[in-house]
Amino acid sequence: MRLIINIKMVASNRKSMIRAASAASALVMFLLLYWSGFQDVLLAEVYNLPESALARQFPGAAVERKTVYLTQEQRRQLDARLGGPSESRMNTFYVARKNGAVLGYGIFETHTVRTKDETLFIVVDTAGSIRHVELISFFEPEDYRPVQRWLALFLGKTEHDAISPGNDIAAISGASLTSRAVARSVRKVLMLYRFHFGQ
Repeated sequence: MRLIINIKMVASNRKSMIRAASAASALVMFLLLYWSGFQDVLLAEVYNLPESALARQFPGAAVERKTVYLTQEQRRQLDARLGGPSESRMNTFYVARKNGAVLGYGIFETHTVRTKDETLFIVVDTAGSIRHVELISFFEPEDYRPVQRWLALFLGKTEHDAISPGNDIAAISGASLTSRAVARSVRKVLMLYRFHFGQ
């Protein structure tokens, strides 16, 4: 009787061990798939953190978040400049000051490129010129991603420039939608700067 009980206990323990091993294997497999597949996608989409972008562009500065709103007339002008309706009447700028002086105005501008979103960090100096354009996130395929070397072409541009790919800005080969989306955002930010901070 004792032998039969022991055999049953061993068989039961063995089944429990097999189930535990199977569950552990399934968990390991899921983690491997996640890490090798989905994790790579996530890492490929987000390139910079907003806090880091602000700190790099405005080192040692006090940064104030300022939400601004378009009037109906301002929105009409903006839509005409962009060649279509703007996304929102509300926009948030980050105003950087050091020793009482304004260093610049930053904004995180999100828009749709083809079917998915892109976010840029755009900085305008106190004279109304583009000081910096940086990619924060990009959810379209990697082949269409704008590189920093191309984004640097916008530096020094003002509202008086065409800011048009194929005109005063070289287009990205094979990524015309990205080129147009970035240029549109830069034009938009320059107008927003004039509406709310320009002299």
